[in-house]
Amino acid sequence: MDEKTRALLAAQKAPKRIDAAVDISDGGGASAAAAPSSASAWNKAGTWEEREVSAWAIEDVTKRLGELGTHALTVTGVSGVAGHASIISMRGKVKRPFELTAEIAWKVSFENEGGGTSTGKLSYTEIFPAPTGEAAAVTYELADSFVDAPCADELGSVKAEVAQLKLMVEGALAAFVDALGCR
Repeated sequence: MDEKTRALLAAQKAPKRIDAAVDISDGGGASAAAAPSSASAWNKAGTWEEREVSAWAIEDVTKRLGELGTHALTVTGVSGVAGHASIISMRGKVKRPFELTAEIAWKVSFENEGGGTSTGKLSYTEIFPAPTGEAAAVTYELADSFVDAPCADELGSVKAEVAQLKLMVEGALAAFVDALGCR
């Protein structure tokens, strides 16, 4: 191996700074400095892009959940909506990962003789996109509780109203996933 080839191989093995200007040599000793790329050294082809959409996701989910209700059940507040959401483009495929939490306060009022009122909370944690092929759009952990429990006569009716609310929440979260898919 001649001396010129050894020098060329040694130059290729030498560590290079990513943020430094790149030396472009024409082989004849003349060189020009190129401006460093805004892409990282490993992503010059633009194979990865990530956009943070957490603020939009939190606002969208809060709005959707706050609009829910039935004839007897009213959502009195949506709190604790937090988490992250992003849109990732990787090698031509788009993924939209998110993880959210939310708490919904509700009130059921009956217009019967007793005029009973019951309140409670639905706490959703670990709200994730469902795996591909699943019937539901999201998976989550759910805890529900009464703040003011109904009397025994109204317990069945209150549970039925809360069950309707849970179905509506699933629909609202599916609509959120659809809206995220359009971003």
